[in-house]
Formats: sequence, C-alpha cells, structure tokens
Amino acid sequence: MSTAKIKHTEDAGVAQCSKASSILVRTYHQGEETQVHRVLPSTPEVSGNPADLVARALYGRVKKDYKPVSEIRKGLPVSSVLNLARSLQTTENYLLPIIGISDRTLQRRRKEKKLLDPVESDRLYRLAKVYARAHEVFEDEEVALDWLKSGNRALGDVPLMLLDTEAGTDMVERVLTRIEHGVYS
Repeated sequence: MSTAKIKHTEDAGVAQCSKASSILVRTYHQGEETQVHRVLPSTPEVSGNPADLVARALYGRVKKDYKPVSEIRKGLPVSSVLNLARSLQTTENYLLPIIGISDRTLQRRRKEKKLLDPVESDRLYRLAKVYARAHEVFEDEEVALDWLKSGNRALGDVPLMLLDTEAGTDMVERVLTRIEHGVYS
C-alpha cells in the first residue's frame, strides 16, 4: 500500500521555492519514495467551482446553465471528446478506450453531427469529474495531469486507465481524498 505525505516547504530539510511557498507531495510504497510533486498554494483561478472546471473541460468554456444529468441523458456533443483531450493534454485516441467508443464511430458521429450516447457521455463526464477533482486536490494543473497519467502503485495502474469502470473511479477518488487529507494511501 502506498502512502502520501504532504509537507510545507517551511519545514526543516525541505528546500523553499523562490518567491512563493510551495507544498511537496511525496508518494511512498513500502517505505520507498515513488513520486514527488511540488504544488504551489491555490490561486483564485484554480480554486474555482469544480462544476465550472468540469464544464470547461467538456465544452471548452464555462456554461452558465450547466445541468450535467440532463446533458448526459441527452448526450454530450462529440466535440467534448476533443475538448477533454485538450484539457488532459493528450489525444482523443488515448481517451476512446476509456469511454468505450472506437475511432471510426467517433468520426462517423462527428461527420453526421450526432451526439454521444448516454453511456459514452457518462464515461466522458466521469473523466472530466476526476480531472477536476485532481486539479482541486493538487491545486496545480501540471501536477494533477502528471498524477493522472503516471503509474500509481496504490492503484496498480495509471489512474486515467481505471476510469472506464465505476469501481476504478471509486478507487481513484478515494486515493485523491486521502492525498487531500494527508492520510496514508
């Protein structure tokens, strides 16, 4: 089982970042350090409403009248896949197996200007929600993206690759909550 320890840079033995105090997030597995991330304190842009971050990841902008349940049931636009891929700094092809859709099907829907079906929309929303949660926990987009796309011993896989199932999503969210609260994970 891995552990996460959070230390403020003012603590003895940890170098301070120039100009601003930062937080080091260290991940341990069986007593050995596996990852270290430097996180700057939150800024107003980062600590916004998580629902706004989800909407921005899916639509490329914050939506005033954003109602996720009805929009998922109706189906998200195909452009949401590209928007989320951009937010995650990856490609559409990386996300397609997670949302359970083939490249050919995505291209056909894009050409016909059709929406994703509710199951695909729900999986895409799940990805955006976990992205927003990681962003909120680490308070730094680069660190959140690195954590989501790197192998994690506590999870036994890359966090993003576990998001194709509800059980995997629960595991990832639990580890993020533990990191947020400084609990061993």
